[in-house]
Amino acid sequence: MPDRRFENLREALLEAGLAPRHVRRAILEIEDHFHRLVDEGLARGESEGDAQIAARDLLGTDQSLIRRYAGLPELRAWAFAVLAYRRRVAPQWPVAGIIILCGLASLINVNVVLTGGAAPGQAGAGIGISADSLPGQTAHAAVTAALILAPLWLALRRLRRDEAAVAD
Repeated sequence: MPDRRFENLREALLEAGLAPRHVRRAILEIEDHFHRLVDEGLARGESEGDAQIAARDLLGTDQSLIRRYAGLPELRAWAFAVLAYRRRVAPQWPVAGIIILCGLASLINVNVVLTGGAAPGQAGAGIGISADSLPGQTAHAAVTAALILAPLWLALRRLRRDEAAVAD
């Protein structure tokens, strides 16, 4: 049964900005090291409780472990989806935000007309809904949202699979 201390440490590392895959690996390494230290204490003749206390003292405090891991920039998460996961935001909120932003971005239109000769050209830009361009704008929003949401969906699927494997 996993030590509750490591669950709290896992949450703290996620909140510190570490990527979930790095947090999983770090917690596995820390748990393994903890159990080896306990086994060494038991081999020296210490009681189970004393061996666990000594192992915790040797590992260091949660704060020192968090500082050590959070100080490694290569372990940090950088995607907004990971930020939302780290803050424990329900997945439907980032998805809704992505869909809304993709919809708004598809409404942006730019029109540039260049003419030859001495007459100046014209340029225009705006945001709006046009009955003529609505099917194209909708398709553009759908494709953009799909390209953004596919990695998020894959990451959430992998995360759920990994959490199910750890729980078993």
